[in-house]
Amino acid sequence: HLLYSDSSMSGISIKPEGKTPSFTSSQIEFIAEDELIQIIPKVTISKKLEMLCGIYGPLRAGIPATVPLWLAISLKQRQLCEIKPPLWLTKDNLEQLIYNEQKEKTDCCEVPFHYMEISTMLLDNASNNFKEDPNMIRKLVSDLWEIRSEKIKNSMKEFNECPPAVMLENFSMLEINLIRPYFVLSLDHFNQYNTKISNKLSYQSEDQSDTESEQYYEYSNDNNNNNNNNDDINVFQRRNL
Repeated sequence: HLLYSDSSMSGISIKPEGKTPSFTSSQIEFIAEDELIQIIPKVTISKKLEMLCGIYGPLRAGIPATVPLWLAISLKQRQLCEIKPPLWLTKDNLEQLIYNEQKEKTDCCEVPFHYMEISTMLLDNASNNFKEDPNMIRKLVSDLWEIRSEKIKNSMKEFNECPPAVMLENFSMLEINLIRPYFVLSLDHFNQYNTKISNKLSYQSEDQSDTESEQYYEYSNDNNNNNNNNDDINVFQRRNL
């Protein structure tokens, strides 16, 4: 239940010519769930929680602890903790991020790598832990997403040459995942075009080389014939003498 749609990004289809993103939105959420976040446990769990991703705990009631987002949500759903939203997920900080994006007309500004996934999961599962209106926070995150999406869409329209690589600075994982098919497709087309041009130039160069060789051969033959004729004349003159 993310704020974004799998089918569009500000009017851009994410399935150009049958291509699909490398990850689905669910897979990206799964990756984002490993981000660390603070919780306030409601109960004491004296035993350490040994996970594949690390060891967490022991947890003590009322004492802040840092755990992965997936664990925080799991404990929250069982009413065993309260989640502390990250500092960037407040009205003032979101408005500052939006201001920065509006001020910078072309490049995207730095944001948390999983800002959309984290904000969506927290708003869906721990909206009562926000000190500010969750609907306002959701609206600000959505505005930030739309502004960045528009900038990314405009930058893709200017993608008119074939670089060896594309540097994507300050893009979130979700944004990279959504535009990856376009860059891959564009680079493929550019490479195919450049290959055709290179082949054409190569053929032209070979044709020109063949023409010059033929001209040189004809010139050489003419010179040889002239030399032979001169030799015959000289022999004839010497005999007459």
